[in-house]
Amino acid sequence: MSWKIQELESQLDKLKKERQKRQFQLESLEAALQKQKQKVIVLMHHVTFNTIFCLSSLPSSFMAYPNLGILFFIHY
Repeated sequence: MSWKIQELESQLDKLKKERQKRQFQLESLEAALQKQKQKVIVLMHHVTFNTIFCLSSLPSSFMAYPNLGILFFIHY
């Protein structure tokens, strides 16, 4: 085998290893992203539930629109 072929095969092996390393990094980052998204979803559900629970215990003179983040006090 000529030195050029050996050099190209060596370069190919290095590139394959680098590709595997990058693929592992990509998959790890994707998994971390999904985990963070799931945490945000759980937190949003928790906040929404607590907001609705707290607003439901307000006197009837308050009008709440939790989806809009609005709370009105009605003064008669």
